[in-house]
Amino acid sequence: MHIKNIIDNNSIYIHNNYFKPIMFEVLYRKMKKFSYYPTCQPESWKWLGNRFQGYPCYDCVELSQDKIGTEKGKRLKNYLKRRLEKDFKIKIKRFWATFRFTKTEEIKKSAAVLNGVNQIHRDAIESKDQISGVFYFTQSYVSGTALYITDTCKMPDIKVSSKPNRLILYNPNIPHAAHHDDTFEQRDVMIFNFTYENNTF
Repeated sequence: MHIKNIIDNNSIYIHNNYFKPIMFEVLYRKMKKFSYYPTCQPESWKWLGNRFQGYPCYDCVELSQDKIGTEKGKRLKNYLKRRLEKDFKIKIKRFWATFRFTKTEEIKKSAAVLNGVNQIHRDAIESKDQISGVFYFTQSYVSGTALYITDTCKMPDIKVSSKPNRLILYNPNIPHAAHHDDTFEQRDVMIFNFTYENNTF
């Protein structure tokens, strides 16, 4: 089944060991080396009193500051974009990615997080031909991403645990939430969101 069919059917794509081991190590080293700025999700909610009224996190300066990142992160973003285009046989139009970490001590203070689960939400939609994704760096049965049938569901329909070198892709219009494991000091992930040309298929 093509990735577009999975997304259109509101399912989820899971790819374990997405990168070769050496590339996975390179990515994780880059994540630890890059610089970060404090923000929160949803970032667009400017009316929030402070970061802890949302989902407090840190996004990568080099990849995503001011939505575009810096020249230092451009090479990595281009590599990730080309890799996704090749693997899924798509032509990406708008590509956004960032390294992101969340600190357990901050998650515990957040008004938007209950028992380690972020608010159920949908990503900002600018096109029906859009895909969101998460790439994991650490192993945890508790941490991961959950997809829900509706925005008000109490239990997830699908829960994907965090596993090193695991990539998931899903329709950004599906209600979903990040799950945090407080046995770790922080949660390390790479986040994707991109639109693609529908006539690729």
